[in-house]
Amino acid sequence: MVACGTSLPEMFVCLTSIIKKKQDIMFGNLLGSDIFNFAGVLGIACLANPIALSSSALIGLAMLVLSIIVLLCFMYTGWWLTKLEGVCLLFVSMGRILYFVL
Repeated sequence: MVACGTSLPEMFVCLTSIIKKKQDIMFGNLLGSDIFNFAGVLGIACLANPIALSSSALIGLAMLVLSIIVLLCFMYTGWWLTKLEGVCLLFVSMGRILYFVL
């Protein structure tokens, strides 16, 4: 629930940047939020109280890192995402969500 609430403003920033044709803002927002959530929030939480990772948490972290790597690979081929690459990233994200919901 908390992740959904904190992600909604980022989604609206991304949608607004698409409408205004400012894709670099969208990429910075998405990468920055994923990297900060992965490294910053998790790191600070571990400093306060060490966290024992379950196997499902390790799988989730691996999926997050993999999705960032896939995004960077897509962007490296001209720093422009095609519709097919966007659909691929959407399915990767939905797969991550469905894995933990189901």
